[in-house]
Amino acid sequence: MVQMSGGDLSMSFDQERAYFKASCLEHDVPEMLGVLSDCALEDRSPIAINVAKQISKKMHQQNEAKMKVDPLEDPMPTVLNLAYGHQTLGMPLIGFESNLENLNAGTVVDFFQEHAVPSRIIFCASGVRNHSEFVQLVENATSRIPPPANTPKPRVKSRYKGGESRVFYDTPSASLSLCFESVPWAHPDMPLFGVLNGLLGSAKGFSMGGPGKGMYSRATQDIFHRYPFIEAVNTINTNFSDSGLFGLTVRGARANAKELSEVVANALVDLKRGVTDEELQRAKNIFKINISMAMEARDNRLEETVKNYQIFGKLNKDKYLEMVDAVTAERIHGALSSLTTKKGTLVALGGNIADVESLHSIEQALK
Repeated sequence: MVQMSGGDLSMSFDQERAYFKASCLEHDVPEMLGVLSDCALEDRSPIAINVAKQISKKMHQQNEAKMKVDPLEDPMPTVLNLAYGHQTLGMPLIGFESNLENLNAGTVVDFFQEHAVPSRIIFCASGVRNHSEFVQLVENATSRIPPPANTPKPRVKSRYKGGESRVFYDTPSASLSLCFESVPWAHPDMPLFGVLNGLLGSAKGFSMGGPGKGMYSRATQDIFHRYPFIEAVNTINTNFSDSGLFGLTVRGARANAKELSEVVANALVDLKRGVTDEELQRAKNIFKINISMAMEARDNRLEETVKNYQIFGKLNKDKYLEMVDAVTAERIHGALSSLTTKKGTLVALGGNIADVESLHSIEQALK
């Protein structure tokens, strides 16, 4: 059906949600909606489960191969695991390979019956002219969902823990990630950390300058250009339904592992000291441009609409730019001052990581 219609169908997921997306010509909506609901809600056969398990094994093998090439490339899984522990947001996104053998058609069906209940499902469409007809199509597509035998289990709230972890790799580089718990999606300060993300920015040796790359960001001007041993700088800014993280990742020569902690601490201390009006306006503009460009794509608008209803209970995306404009230097100072009083999360990877300052020492430097 997907090939015949000239449309497409995809599924993606993050730490909190699964997304099934489809696009097609208007007259193919009933058939495409049927295909999408089959993929999302139909019971899985043993054959389908076995195929999915093999695909998942390949994904784990690909991750292992990437780790052998460059174990420092993506520290975020380690950061999340340390920040939240072996639960909720700290669990690996594609699960544990050792758990694949515990999956079968029965366990998958039980999972969907527990989580894929009407109260947790949102259908959203764009370009459909007759809303009443679309509602009827959705009702027909979801009529196969049996009523839950019991009250759905409430979502387990994530609990931030923080801590310190060092993993040695025999690499010519070392990586240091320092972050603190920030705010969830619905918090009034969520846009503030988006502005801070644009203000700090990111920088790499082979990707600098150009529109939107933050050539005037602090990562480039104050870190990358100042310290010759720095190879890359990335701001950590991620938000979830009930938590968030904000911080910085720096990567540099292993011989300068001790200096990495000083670089991160100095960057956050300088932020707390204040931002200029020019920096603030530039960061706001970058954030607003990123929002506007993302909202140009129809599937992004639909996904954001769904998130709005799940998080805020109403449509809120049209106010994003106003929320960004409301960010002030005083609010930034207050948020950072509160942020750095919390327990941090420190992840050191690579060579000579024993030279990196302790989390306690860095926390004291930030007070």
